[in-house]
Amino acid sequence: MFANFDGNGDGSISFEEYETNKVFAFFRSQSGEQPISISYDESLFSRPVFESFDRNGDGTLTGAEIIADHRLQFVRIDQNRDNAISRAEFNALVDSLAR
Repeated sequence: MFANFDGNGDGSISFEEYETNKVFAFFRSQSGEQPISISYDESLFSRPVFESFDRNGDGTLTGAEIIADHRLQFVRIDQNRDNAISRAEFNALVDSLAR
C-alpha cells in the first residue's frame, strides 16, 4: 500500500503525494477499479475504525468521509514533522486502522 502513495518512488510520501492518493489508495478494489463507496467487508479497517469513519452510519465509506477524518490528516501521520511520511510512520497508521 505504501507504493500506492509514494508516486515518485523515493521511499517517502510527500504531502502532495499523500493528499493526491489517499482516497484512491484506501478505495482501490482487488480488481483495480475505484468504487464510489466501500462496505466494511470490502475495507481493510477494523470494525470500530470503520464505524468511526462512517459518519452518517449508512454502512458504507465514501471518499468524503475518508478525507474528513482527522486521523488520516498528513500532519497527524508525519510524527517527526519532517514534511514526509516515512515507511515506519505509514506502517504505524496502517497498523492502527487494520483488523
